[in-house]
Amino acid sequence: MGVHRKVALKYLNKVESYLSGIQPHDIDEMINPREIRKKYWIPIYLIAGPMGIADSTVIAIEKNPSVKNAPRLIEQVKRIAKAKIETSGEDVKYIKRIIESDIRFTTVKSVSMVRNDGFDWVYDVTVEPDHTFVSNGLILHNTVSIAKAGIMATLKSRCSLLGAANPKYGRFDPYEGIAQQIKMAPALLSRFDLIFVLKDEPDIGRDSAIASHILGAHHAGELHAHRTNVSGSSVTHADVEGAMTIIKPEIMPDLLRKYIAYAKRGVYPIMDSDAMDRLIEFYLGLRRQGEDRDSPVPVTARQLEALVRLSEASARMRLSYEVTLDDAKRVIRVVESCLRQVAFDAETGMFDADLITTGVSKSQRDKFKILRGIIRDIAAEHGGMASKDDIYAKAEEQGFDREHVDDMLGRLKTQGELYEPTQGNVRLS
Repeated sequence: MGVHRKVALKYLNKVESYLSGIQPHDIDEMINPREIRKKYWIPIYLIAGPMGIADSTVIAIEKNPSVKNAPRLIEQVKRIAKAKIETSGEDVKYIKRIIESDIRFTTVKSVSMVRNDGFDWVYDVTVEPDHTFVSNGLILHNTVSIAKAGIMATLKSRCSLLGAANPKYGRFDPYEGIAQQIKMAPALLSRFDLIFVLKDEPDIGRDSAIASHILGAHHAGELHAHRTNVSGSSVTHADVEGAMTIIKPEIMPDLLRKYIAYAKRGVYPIMDSDAMDRLIEFYLGLRRQGEDRDSPVPVTARQLEALVRLSEASARMRLSYEVTLDDAKRVIRVVESCLRQVAFDAETGMFDADLITTGVSKSQRDKFKILRGIIRDIAAEHGGMASKDDIYAKAEEQGFDREHVDDMLGRLKTQGELYEPTQGNVRLS
């Protein structure tokens, strides 16, 4: 039994109209926290948790609005109500986009389970845009969990994963962490063994080679089309073949597929002691950079596991049953190049694994800690709120410029750690 899309859209439009009619000042004018909580269906734990109090304390404060924590409670309830209205509005718009799209629903009549041990399978799975199916185990456990149309299944996925993403703001910013520029959770991004940044930077040599290749490929196509479609064409088969050499691969796709399939099925290399020692030496050398108390953690054990996998892949590529010192050196060069692109903190001149795993370097995290302390100190002197002008002045004494402070304040707001009750004044959540 289903609901026709016109009916669904009718009710969604009503909900959207209702939500758009609620203005922030409507909530600000309400003074009873219990009334707000009931009207906007706010669970008590969402109020109690951030305030660090018990659920029963919330109810007690609602009954006695003259107690000390009552002003703080009403502000917390109003903030959650506003956030819920905004989130609900976005959810309604998202559901409407799905219903208004070309998507069609069909009933699953039967499901059969097919064993895949010993067979080659390719799973073509369409998933929602938040990539949760990947984080559920594809990279870490080689499984894909699917929950669609009431069917829940875990499929084996013995494969490598290649991902590609464009920067959220259209162009890569070398001064921002990669996790902040790609719409992918840092915890998921850190599962990849190698991450590279492909930048389009002007270079006369490379640009000339690309232009020559593109025009040469077009010329080959023109010759082929002329010979095929023009009666009595003067273009010979040799002319076409000569022009086609620019676009013919060095290794034909069929041969390359066979080569990879053979390497995966028949080659299981063993690492020799020299390769092991070199990988350990490289890993310990990076870890040693983080021994100082204030130094960032350069790499984690996950990078060591990646070194092992990549070394084995290097040996497989050579169809070798032994991972040698040359394989280890090759992999170290590749991993160092990767780390310099995505895990190098320009402020400290050191590798920092936090840039990948959390999206924020240790130096940035320390600055946020200092800024929170400044806001907390100013707020304590001025009844819980801190003026932005005072924050700028104090932060300047710590060596922060105004533009950097504005950016940090904006991030704290986005993360819900800070809000602005009145123009020019902020308060920590």
